[in-house]
Amino acid sequence: MRKMNRFNALAVLAGVSGLCVPAASIAQERQEITIDVTGPVDRQEITYECKDEEMATPGRITVDYINLPNGNLAIVPVGGHPTVFALTLAKSGSKYVSKSLVWWTRGNRGDLYDELRGGVKEAYVCHVVKD
Repeated sequence: MRKMNRFNALAVLAGVSGLCVPAASIAQERQEITIDVTGPVDRQEITYECKDEEMATPGRITVDYINLPNGNLAIVPVGGHPTVFALTLAKSGSKYVSKSLVWWTRGNRGDLYDELRGGVKEAYVCHVVKD
């Protein structure tokens, strides 16, 4: 018999103000998501410094990676709001999508962009912060 684990993901990430595209109207209160899973859950938080061509100094975001037995998620702050991305196929690295938004990581680099607003050419380029 498999043991059922209950996993709570709290949507409380703070992000770079205005990072990427403006988020849809989201309530400012804390929201909780509960997922029942069978098997182990691995959760990692990784901090990145992100910048686009117009930013004078990089901003920091923390991405919450949630690896479930039947799929992987990344919670990325977009426009100051936590946004859930699901892992999809990629030729290299790990590519997560949320509607038209893409968070694509390869090594210590991550690119955040909107497929409907310039795509990868308009990406915020992020690098892992090594403290």
